[in-house]
Amino acid sequence: MVTNVSRNFDLNARILQLIEILGITNNKFASEIGISSGRMSNIATNRNKPDSELLAKIVKRYTNVNMKWLLIGTGEMFLDSTSQVNDSSVPYIKGCQECRNKQKQIDKLQETIDALLEESRKDHELIRELITKNEDTINKQSHSA
Repeated sequence: MVTNVSRNFDLNARILQLIEILGITNNKFASEIGISSGRMSNIATNRNKPDSELLAKIVKRYTNVNMKWLLIGTGEMFLDSTSQVNDSSVPYIKGCQECRNKQKQIDKLQETIDALLEESRKDHELIRELITKNEDTINKQSHSA
């Protein structure tokens, strides 16, 4: 019996995680899937467990949500991007893809910054060596004179 409560909590937690990833409020999510804000509040606070009707509403509205992830927590939150997706009904998918693309750009920029810092460090060492050689040459010349 305790295991079922734990599973229900996990299901509630996954719904809240989905809402967070979508970047919307619990009330907006409730409105989009067609349930009352009170029912959503009960799910968010673990007072109620989601029933099959609610789960069906979620996957009907958000067609790219992986039902296996939603039910038991395995696999990715969203189905493969090559699956059939109705762009007008799931604008958040584009948002997720844009975020991944932006992260790739950030990673590339970080690599460039790291490379430039390394070059700068090498240049700094080279300048330091040249200054030392210059000082040695000046010292030798002043001692010879």
